Amino acid sequence: MNTALCSQDVPTYPAAGKRLTIYMLESAPVDDQIQMAHDHMLPLVEKIHPSLANKITWMLVQDENNIEIINMIGDPELLRAKVDEMDALLKAREAGHKP
Repeated sequence: MNTALCSQDVPTYPAAGKRLTIYMLESAPVDDQIQMAHDHMLPLVEKIHPSLANKITWMLVQDENNIEIINMIGDPELLRAKVDEMDALLKAREAGHKP
């Protein structure tokens, strides 16, 4: 990590319509990484599962590493599989079953 970079050198959030990159995530503080990933992934998850999009998105960004997050953003099939997995987990919890 280049310690000469300061937070002013790297935008914290991608500009509207700009694709989130691994460099953007890795360059940001950890708390910002999670928020950035959530903000970028939420509209994608809303298309798949609108009613639980926020909850599922938080589950995904907190459980995955940055590379996996970027992969999900770039691969709709992978994202759908992960969203379906989180939906099944939530349904199992709601039914009182452990996954």
